[in-house]
Amino acid sequence: MEMKLPEHLGGAIQYYPSPNNTDRPEWTHFAPPQVREAVQQISQTPDGMMWFGCYSLYQFNGEKLIPVMDFRQYTEQNTHFLYCSNDGHLWVCCRGYGVLQYDGMKWYHYDKRNGLSGNRVYSIAQSPDGAIFVN
Repeated sequence: MEMKLPEHLGGAIQYYPSPNNTDRPEWTHFAPPQVREAVQQISQTPDGMMWFGCYSLYQFNGEKLIPVMDFRQYTEQNTHFLYCSNDGHLWVCCRGYGVLQYDGMKWYHYDKRNGLSGNRVYSIAQSPDGAIFVN
């Protein structure tokens, strides 16, 4: 059976496979204005929470995308990259504002004032020993 993808009109598209691949799959489109047009990153933390980085940061509660209000001054127009570290923390690269870290309860903000070489951070990775690298 040929599978036809819906035209992508921005936002994010959620796919549910059909049981036994006998029926048509189900696609759910989370489109503007619920979410901004360009979803650039999607990540999941161990608690099952899905995170969407676009021009802002969103959480997915299973039904809809909800803007994250904490640190909105940093994520609005600036969320660039999402990463979930081995300890389950969400890391958010913010263009021009450094990095945000969420441990599941509290947000932390890192920038030049507390150790980064610059406030433009484009990606994050973790080494086998647990060290976090940013560039």
